[in-house]
Amino acid sequence: AVINLLGNVDMPMPAHHAFLTFDKCIENIKNVNFIFVDYHAQSIGEKQSFAHYVNGRVTAVIGTHTHTPTNDCQVLNKGTAYQSDTGMCGCYVGIRGKHAFKTMNRYIYWEDLISK
Repeated sequence: AVINLLGNVDMPMPAHHAFLTFDKCIENIKNVNFIFVDYHAQSIGEKQSFAHYVNGRVTAVIGTHTHTPTNDCQVLNKGTAYQSDTGMCGCYVGIRGKHAFKTMNRYIYWEDLISK
């Protein structure tokens, strides 16, 4: 089974509480050998907290969203595999899969953006 969840911390859109949504989803999953959770969130702390929350109840929690792979693959003490972020598919010439110039300008001129 695959469960896709959306985190809440620093995310641009509101989402249902992922921990509670997981509890509702898991009730309906029966007779499967593996449960894989894609946790799409900005905050690594939120992803790590979720992994410990579901530790032993799912096969793996793999984080996505930040576009940069993390080097923190581990198996938690109750058997759940975890990685904070698997990275992205996209060009390596740009920044986060986008044209470098546009992304760079966002950080160079950030004061202009927040003053509007």
